[in-house]
Amino acid sequence: MRSMFMMAALACGLAPALEAQTARLSVIHGIPGLPAPVEVAANGNVLFSFDYEDVRGPIEVDAGPLAVEVRLNGTPVLTANVTLQAGVEYSAIAHLDATGNNTISLFTDDMSPIGAGNSRVSIRHTAQAPAVDVDIAQNGATVLTIPNLTNPNEAVTDVPAGAYDASLFVAGTTNLAFGPAALDLAADVSYRVYAVGDVSTTNFALIVQAIDFSPSGAHSTISAIHGIPGLPAPVEVVIDGTSAFFFNYTDIIGPVEIPSGPTTLELRLNGATVLSANVVLENAMEYSVIAHLTETGQNTVTLFEEDLSPIAAGQARVAVRHTAQAPAVDVGIDQMGANVLTIPGLTNPNSAAVDVPVGSYDATLFLAGTSTVALGPAPLTFDEDVSYQVYAIGDASAPNFTVVVQAVDFSPPFTFSTQGTACGSATIATSMMQIEEQMPFNVTLSGAGAMDSAVLFVGTDDMMFNGTPLPIDLGVIGAPGCSFYSNGFFTVGAMTDGAGAASLQFTLPEAANQFVDELFFQWTYESTNNPLGLEFTDYLELVRG
Repeated sequence: MRSMFMMAALACGLAPALEAQTARLSVIHGIPGLPAPVEVAANGNVLFSFDYEDVRGPIEVDAGPLAVEVRLNGTPVLTANVTLQAGVEYSAIAHLDATGNNTISLFTDDMSPIGAGNSRVSIRHTAQAPAVDVDIAQNGATVLTIPNLTNPNEAVTDVPAGAYDASLFVAGTTNLAFGPAALDLAADVSYRVYAVGDVSTTNFALIVQAIDFSPSGAHSTISAIHGIPGLPAPVEVVIDGTSAFFFNYTDIIGPVEIPSGPTTLELRLNGATVLSANVVLENAMEYSVIAHLTETGQNTVTLFEEDLSPIAAGQARVAVRHTAQAPAVDVGIDQMGANVLTIPGLTNPNSAAVDVPVGSYDATLFLAGTSTVALGPAPLTFDEDVSYQVYAIGDASAPNFTVVVQAVDFSPPFTFSTQGTACGSATIATSMMQIEEQMPFNVTLSGAGAMDSAVLFVGTDDMMFNGTPLPIDLGVIGAPGCSFYSNGFFTVGAMTDGAGAASLQFTLPEAANQFVDELFFQWTYESTNNPLGLEFTDYLELVRG
C-alpha cells in the first residue's frame, strides 16, 4: 500500500495546483445569404459549424487571447482577435454592420443576479440598419423606450416578467422599421435579443437566446469520496437537507449534477450528522468533496475545484490530493532514471496538479526537507486526454492506508460538419453539432417527398468503397449531379412524414474513440427527377475533436 502512495505522489508532483482559467462563450450566426454553413474556429481549433440564425453555447473556452475565425467552405471569411477574462461570460456574433459589411462583435454578458419576479433583456443591434429607437410595450402601452441604439451596441434592462411587444423605429421618428414582435419573458431568465440581417429585406430577424438564472437552471457537478476508515456503517450524504446517497470507505460517487449556489453538505452516520460543510458552488463548475482524516487523524471535509480547461494533445492531467493522516512530503519525479521535477512540502489537505506528457514515470516520496526515502520509487502510467484525481486516504502508518483514483476522460467531443453537394432539394442535418459518448443525437432529413421511403447510409470511410475512390458519380446510373460519399458500412431505412421529413436517433457507445475515428452520414430518398428514381443529400462528417 505504501507503493501506491508513491504512485499518487508521482501524479501530484509536477506543479502546484492551478485554478481553472476559463471563460464562457456563446456564438451566434447573424449573416444571411451565405451559400453554406460556416465553421467557427478558436485559436485554430474548429468548435462547430452552423447556419444563419443558429446559436451555440455557452461553452467553456480558455481565458486569455482568442483568435476567432469564421470559415466558409474551409476558407476564413472573418477573423477577430479578442481577450477573454477568466470567469466572465461573453457572446460573439458574426453579423452585418450598418452598411452591410460582414463583421464580428463581442458582448460581455451581464451575469449579475436578477431581482425576484424580473427578467433581463439585452437588446443588441447587429443588423444592416440605421440607428433605431426601441419601444417596449405591454397591453398596448409603452413601458420602456431605448433611444438611438446603433450597430453594434446594446441596451440592457431588467423588467417585470410578462408578455411584451417590441418595436423598432427609425431613430428620432415614428417610422416603424420592424415589429411589433412578441416577447414572452419569464422570471429569472436573461434574454439576449439580436436584430440581424438587412432590415429592408425578408432576411431581417430577431434571434433570442434565453439563459435560465433561476436556481433550477444553474447547476454544478460534484463527486464525493469516502476517505474516513473504520466507520461502523455506510455514510449518508445529505445535500441541502435531501438525502443523496450512501457509500463506504474508498467509494467514489459522481460526478452528479446539483443546483449551484450556497450549499450545505452533511455526512450522517446512522442518521446522526457527524460532519458538515457550507460551500458556494459556481454555475457550470465541477467539484470534488472528500470526507477524510487530517494530518493528526481528525475527521474533516475538504472541497476541491476541478480544472476543466482543455488538455493539450499528447498530455494527461493529474491532481494528487494529500488527504491522509500523514506528515508533509517532498515528491521526486523521475523518468528513465532522470529527475524531471521535485515538489516540496505537500501537506494535508492540499493538492498539486499538472498536465504531463503521456507515458511512464517513477516517483519517490521523501520526508519533507530531508533526503530520507519514505516510499518508492513507484511506477505510474498516464493516458492521453484523461484527468486523474488521486487521493491518498487513511492512516499512512496503518493497514487502512490506500489510494483511490477517479479518472475522467477529457477527450474532445465529436464534432459534425457538412460536406459534399446534394443533388436534390432535401437536406441532411443533426440535432447537435457537438456530442459526447453515450449522448443521443438525431440525423434528420427534410425537404423530401411526403410519405416516401428513405435510407440513411452510415459509413466509416469517405476515401474508398470496395476499391473504388470516393465520391462515386451516380450520373452513370441515371442520377446526374448525384454523388455517393462513403463506404456505406451499414444502412437504416425510414419513412418520411407528411412534411417530407425523417429522423433517426443514434448514440455513440462508451469509448467509441477507441474503435472509430470518424463516421459519415448521407440520406437517399425517392424522387421522380431522374431515371434512377433516387436523389441524395450532401453528407455529415463526424470526427473526434
